[in-house]
Amino acid sequence: IMSDTIPSDTIIPDTLCVLAIGNSFTVDAMAMLPFVMQQVSPQTYFVLGILYRGGASLQSHLAYVTNDWTYSMYYRWTVETGWTQTRYKAPLEALDEEPWDCDLAARQSV
Repeated sequence: IMSDTIPSDTIIPDTLCVLAIGNSFTVDAMAMLPFVMQQVSPQTYFVLGILYRGGASLQSHLAYVTNDWTYSMYYRWTVETGWTQTRYKAPLEALDEEPWDCDLAARQSV
């Protein structure tokens, strides 16, 4: 997407924080997202987070979030740090870390 294709009346946020909850497909899908987002909206400050649990279904993600069970890995991206990872992060801890604008959940592949 080129910036000249964005309508002139489009409101572009100063900051955008996106938290994804998923498995390896989520990690793969989000891996290049910072670079795409920086090209589309270089003036926006992005924060991305991923709560990861391998092979998890939507039902298991619901149980993990509802019960605040610890995820095996938490990935976080900022322009200052790039991708970082933290083992054993609880959902409520991740949710409190940023003022997330968007939360995504991915289902298990079939």
